Formats: sequence, C-alpha cells, structure tokens
Amino acid sequence: MVALRMECVELSKNLLIRKGEKLRETYSFPLRKKRVAVKVEKIGRNKFRVLPGIYALDESTLVCEQPSFRVVGENGEVISPTGKFLWTAETIHPYHLVTDWF
Repeated sequence: MVALRMECVELSKNLLIRKGEKLRETYSFPLRKKRVAVKVEKIGRNKFRVLPGIYALDESTLVCEQPSFRVVGENGEVISPTGKFLWTAETIHPYHLVTDWF
C-alpha cells in the first residue's frame, strides 16, 4: 500500500505516486548554510504562487526537491530557478518556503 503524500519526512523515503507520474523517491536533508526564501501558496495540483515577503532559513532547516512543482508569479508567469528549487519539508500545506539552490 502506498500513501499519497506531498511532504518529505526526515531521514526516510516517501513513495509518491500521482496520475501520469512514475514512482519516485523524495528525501529531505538539512540546508547546511543560511539561505533566503520566499513563501508560496498552493493554487493548483502542482502549482504554487509566490506571496510577498522574504524569509531567512537556518542551516538546520530540512528541505527537499520537488521537480514536478511549478512556481508562478502574480500574473501567472512561470518562474524558473537559477539552479534548483528546494522546498521546506516541515511546513504545512498550502504554504511552503522555497529557496533557489545554485
């Protein structure tokens, strides 16, 4: 039995299955250095809108990659990362903090 989950859990694997997606594993890990992040709100299945404000993430903050998630601006334009987006693992839906790791 595989549970549908969108969060990451510290030091464990989560199996994520959604319609049209292959089985993939997601791991969480600490940032290991301070980073700046933005707050996003879920507005669709895998779509998140950036909210006003800037936040500081501590080096012990648990993050994970979510390659299927898209970040959009106020006008709906897709925002691409310079490197890759890392998502906080211990936040509650529909809000997350996202940093661009490059």
